[in-house]
Amino acid sequence: MKERFHAIDALRVFAMVSVVFLHSSISYMPTRLPDLLWAVHDPSATAFFDWLFFWIRGLTMRVFFLVAGFFAGVLYEDRGPKAFLENRLRRIAIPFLVGSGVLLPLLYFIWCYGWLETGRADLSQVLRMRLDAPIQRNLYGPAHLWFLEFLVLFYAVYYAFRRVRPGFVRPGGVVEKIIFSRLRPLALAVPSMLILWLDVDVVINFHNTFIPNPLKFLYYGFFFLAGTWLYPFRERLKNLAAGANAYLAASLPVFIGMVALTRAHIAKPLAGPGYFALVAATSLFAWLSVFAMLGYFMRFLNREIPLVRYLSGASYWIYLCHLPVVGLMQVFLLRFELPAALKFSAVVLTALGSGFLTYEVFVRNTSIGLCLSGPKHFGGMPPRPLTLKVKTTLTAFMLCAVVLSGTSFQHFYNEEKKRYEGTLAGFYRQYLHREPDAVGWRHWTDWALNRWGLEKVERIGFIEAGRKEGKERA
Repeated sequence: MKERFHAIDALRVFAMVSVVFLHSSISYMPTRLPDLLWAVHDPSATAFFDWLFFWIRGLTMRVFFLVAGFFAGVLYEDRGPKAFLENRLRRIAIPFLVGSGVLLPLLYFIWCYGWLETGRADLSQVLRMRLDAPIQRNLYGPAHLWFLEFLVLFYAVYYAFRRVRPGFVRPGGVVEKIIFSRLRPLALAVPSMLILWLDVDVVINFHNTFIPNPLKFLYYGFFFLAGTWLYPFRERLKNLAAGANAYLAASLPVFIGMVALTRAHIAKPLAGPGYFALVAATSLFAWLSVFAMLGYFMRFLNREIPLVRYLSGASYWIYLCHLPVVGLMQVFLLRFELPAALKFSAVVLTALGSGFLTYEVFVRNTSIGLCLSGPKHFGGMPPRPLTLKVKTTLTAFMLCAVVLSGTSFQHFYNEEKKRYEGTLAGFYRQYLHREPDAVGWRHWTDWALNRWGLEKVERIGFIEAGRKEGKERA
């Protein structure tokens, strides 16, 4: 890119790193969010993390899409349509596909670890991937990668529109007047309110699915659209610093009302004036906080800062890989009677620390980093291949993961054995201590087929038998 937009870069870093704090707070919230599958809910939960979660959530994803729309305009204008498609395919679509194939199975096992620990599922359900209805209906989806899925769709729509209408925004028109008006949060909140009026639950519930909700897509798409409106007036971006203090001050009482109304709506769906107030508060807080943060970043961070440039490359990787670490740490800390603030801090530090470590070792200045961050982070040098030292370190990490998995499985085994009165030990003696020809490969093939849901696990059935035997002994 010919020009760097330092404040917008820093705002993107802020949004991506904030997601780590957002996910780290969920276990320690007293409020249970509808349809949000989480590994564990810690008994040490405190109300502070409700407020932290709702503030980050009400701001971060809106900033994400606003910034993404802005840089879509930058990329399309600077490099042209073909390079735009190639860049978005490499940096967004491919990480989404690879992340879905690698991270989602890992998240399943980590979340199952938490559900086994808390009794929300048993080993039979985990192996069959047949869990209770509240879990099952949200089991298959992109998890935190939904942001990338939406971006792929937004970029496709933006590309198609620009091909049809090259002149996207007319200077001196209504858009420019709205963007640089002091009342811009109010003006832009109106379309958001109209969308949320149809169903405010699209920003409250967390239905995990690969099929985007049309209203949710439209709601976040408006923030992406607003970001594309900013680029044609990039020379005037510094003017957005005006009014940041007023927007922040106005957002605070709106935020308090939004949290109170959201909690009430979760407990019992609102209607009438209460519903309208929730829609208005949610929309207004989003735009007030977005323009407050944008103004502060334009005022204080609109210059070259080496740390921000480094974080601009690292934050994308951290966003992709942090959630397994967050979930695993929250499950691990569940057994300790510690204050929620201490557990939360440990989760955040571990997630960020592991993210920066793996970024330095495996991603930065490698072909992976080139895919995620683009050539601007390489100083004109070609990406270095993974050296023997890096490969050795990667192997060590993999071995540690295997050991951790083995330890976890042993823990699961012991817990299930206690729960089912030793029946699992009987299963071990019955099947693994018999002659090989008595077990037979067909038996294990049938088990594998059943494991993937072709039919119920009927050949082994040791869990169900264990339940029955345990009840009889009791």
